[in-house]
Amino acid sequence: MNKPFNYCDPDPSSKYEAGPSPEGTSEPGYFAWAVGPCFPVFVGSSGVTVSGWEIRKSGTGELVDRDFIASRNANRREWEGTIMGIAGVCEMVPAGSVVLVKVRQKEMAEAYSSGFLRTSGKPMAGQEFWSKLLTLIAAKSLRVSVEFALDDAVFESLREDAKGEGIKQFDRLGEDGLRSSAKPPKAKRLDRSPFEAVEGEVDQQLLISRRRSPARRKGRAAKK
Repeated sequence: MNKPFNYCDPDPSSKYEAGPSPEGTSEPGYFAWAVGPCFPVFVGSSGVTVSGWEIRKSGTGELVDRDFIASRNANRREWEGTIMGIAGVCEMVPAGSVVLVKVRQKEMAEAYSSGFLRTSGKPMAGQEFWSKLLTLIAAKSLRVSVEFALDDAVFESLREDAKGEGIKQFDRLGEDGLRSSAKPPKAKRLDRSPFEAVEGEVDQQLLISRRRSPARRKGRAAKK
């Protein structure tokens, strides 16, 4: 699926301020863009997600890799798709590299910087994806930074080509296959009367309704 990207810039170094990483420094040797757009295909499904990335050498702007991976089922979100896009970057750069990955979601950049942990210390959504990403980064001894970036021509091109890959994947899997892979939505809690007891639950309003009023409690105390 590697598609050529006609990147023509008379002075590519102007777009990449940092040069190749000298050993022992933290200057990025590679710049990358990662996307994970989701294309709804039918009502009730989050659709097909396509993870895409583009990697270029800093200083020269030389294209290193550009690729896309489409999800094999429905109900994938852009959050997971973008994580897989970052993982694609990490798989393609050499071990020990210093990489700066640009994304379009501020939440993603903040989540990565926190190790995908909430302020409470609990893990964030998509653990099955980001745990593999962090394992990959550690295994290859990569130094990866993820930062939010404004939209540019590279992001636009990645999304456009990702849309084409999503359509191809939909054609390959078929609507019936995607429908069968979609997870059913969570059941909504049925509305019920505040005084209707449900087996296994304690209805706080029901308990409150059985309490004596302060006036009745005082009356009973006075009779004693």
